[in-house]
Amino acid sequence: MPKKQLISSIREQISVNQTEDALKALIDFFDKRTEDFGKMAKAVRLISSDFYELRQRQLQDTIKPEDHQRELNKIQGRLLALMDDLEAGRVSPSEQPAASPWKKYTLYALLGAGLVTLGLWFGGVLNFQKGCPGFDDNAAFRLLLLPLKSLDGSEASFASSIKSGLDDITQGQNVSIKVHSNYDIEQEGLPGSSDAEVIGTECDAEMVIWGTYEKPKDNYLVNIKYFFLGDETKLQLHRLEVQNSSDIAIVDAVSSIQTNEFLTSNIQSIINLMAGVMAHKHNDPKAAAKQFDKAIAEGSLSKEAEETAELLLADNLMMDSSNRQRAVEVYSEILERDPDNNWAINNRGLLYIKLEQYPEAIQYLDKAIESPKTSDNQRVLYNILKVNAHLNLDEVNEAEKDFIEAERISRSMPDSSKYQKTIKTHRAAIKTAKRKAQERLRGVDPLVPR
Repeated sequence: MPKKQLISSIREQISVNQTEDALKALIDFFDKRTEDFGKMAKAVRLISSDFYELRQRQLQDTIKPEDHQRELNKIQGRLLALMDDLEAGRVSPSEQPAASPWKKYTLYALLGAGLVTLGLWFGGVLNFQKGCPGFDDNAAFRLLLLPLKSLDGSEASFASSIKSGLDDITQGQNVSIKVHSNYDIEQEGLPGSSDAEVIGTECDAEMVIWGTYEKPKDNYLVNIKYFFLGDETKLQLHRLEVQNSSDIAIVDAVSSIQTNEFLTSNIQSIINLMAGVMAHKHNDPKAAAKQFDKAIAEGSLSKEAEETAELLLADNLMMDSSNRQRAVEVYSEILERDPDNNWAINNRGLLYIKLEQYPEAIQYLDKAIESPKTSDNQRVLYNILKVNAHLNLDEVNEAEKDFIEAERISRSMPDSSKYQKTIKTHRAAIKTAKRKAQERLRGVDPLVPR
């Protein structure tokens, strides 16, 4: 697509809230022209990461609708500013888009607002890339480990231990794992997710691991965080099929695979967890589930870390058709402890449909919809899942009722545009199903060409 046409198309897509389509078009455009627009490409990747992180927060119902809309407006503003730069003939952004509010405050410090400590820290983060380690040529996956920060002055080389463990697990898999030995954790400071993304982008890594450790008693306590860089859409691996039309239903599993943190007293648990995340990224659910299983079995994870590991385990069991019944059991155990876990509710409903247990899916989703703790966002998702279940049972009228309800709820929401594609797709699926049902009543075989 010519540059002028692209700019016009992106502006039009943003004006009708088709932000995801705009991002995909820009990534495709810049990826083919990295020699000319390398900095632009990185800026778009950062914006894309913020967009999908915001979507995850919305799916998990951890952000208010008005806050979501405000953050979405900021993302769209950054995209429009990039289009202004591109239209003006610039090959790099005139202003580096900030991924989080703290960067604005740090910028003020650099300009002499008096926050000297923050300014020095930010300057360190900007300049760290000079010492980026070199990854192996043609590596299929590039993992960057930052030195872990000691919270109590104790000394340990956990980054090297993690690297050694992951090297053993991934041997022969064309994975390049490097420790960023030039990153001075004491001088640069402990990064957040946005900073880790900047570091990973500058060092050309697909995943960054960092964290802290301390030794309160006899054993070390390690808190590991990770950030996965890349196209978040590639991690939405769960699709449905309706009426034999491949991928007609755009319903994804809820997942927080892109970024998370784990607290443990056993470094082997961290190694297994990170190996699981890497396997998940490469769409190898058997290997991922095996590593998450091992991490949980160690018994050293904090309660929060174990719950997240169980959700990731269940996700990968669901992706493996031979392990889906066990996935039901894991989701059931999670929901027994946490009945309002949106991630588990959504995915177990989807799992029932994958197992072709449509009546069970409908009964289960009905209960979830009726719960007073279920948000409007969740009700839209659950009704759409019910549409798929009813269509697979040839219950067209019931499917249409659920569709009408999902559409009604989505229209009343301030961010209703994000449901446009799903609503449009399901409207078409119901229309097709109704036509086929009418043809059967008239004795017409819908499979025979007319």
